[in-house]
Amino acid sequence: MFKTIKLAAIALLAAPVLLLSACHDGWEEEEDYDPDFDYVNYVPSGGVSFGTFNQFEHDFSTQDIDSFADKDGFTLSLAQQSTIMISVTSGGSLDPWVDLYTGGFHFLVGDNDGGPGNNAVIVTELQAGSYVIVVGGTGDSQGMYDLDIVVGSLGGLDFGVLARHTLYTDSGGYINDPTDMDSYFFTLTSDTAVDLAMIWVSGTFDGNIQLVDQYGQEVLFLDPAGLADPVVTNLNLTAGNYMLVCAAGTGYGSYIVEIDVK
Repeated sequence: MFKTIKLAAIALLAAPVLLLSACHDGWEEEEDYDPDFDYVNYVPSGGVSFGTFNQFEHDFSTQDIDSFADKDGFTLSLAQQSTIMISVTSGGSLDPWVDLYTGGFHFLVGDNDGGPGNNAVIVTELQAGSYVIVVGGTGDSQGMYDLDIVVGSLGGLDFGVLARHTLYTDSGGYINDPTDMDSYFFTLTSDTAVDLAMIWVSGTFDGNIQLVDQYGQEVLFLDPAGLADPVVTNLNLTAGNYMLVCAAGTGYGSYIVEIDVK
């Protein structure tokens, strides 16, 4: 579990306005992303039961796919409505895909190659309840992989895969009170430097930002003195999936998020 900025409940925000985005391309039509798709109505053996996640928690499992027919099933529950990031990272020849079902085996979304390289990632908002994750290999690809789950708050948005030399902006951020946090998600397909900023627009609040990688590790926590905007420049990041959390120690008001990819 990674360090949280606050431990209080999250308030639902108004939908943000995205000025420039390339959201993760999760698919609802199975054949669109995985010609080997095989609907399941059971939990395949080989995975684990993660138990219940609260917001701002992480867990992982290392498994392997050893044949075309091999699938691993994972179960989890969410204690409250949340945004979840599911990353499948191969360490070798495996080209992984990942599918997400409700606990009643209603297919929700899947991905193949949405992360860096041939890796898969799902970012989606889910209601409180039980879910099943299924992982397999595309074609006859086989090998070890890590499945990482990072649970964030509502509010914020999914920027998707970020292109180099591009500025991404969300002008709809709003902090209701010090218990409120917004989670923004993005993927980098190569090592690069970025600028991150939470820029005051209205109200009075002491803003802070936290960056967490797909492995649940805190990359950055920035809480400048007074009411100064939290801004970091030329932060070197490796290829991967990230969650940027915007919050405030005191006050309330609106803000802009900027991610400038070098």
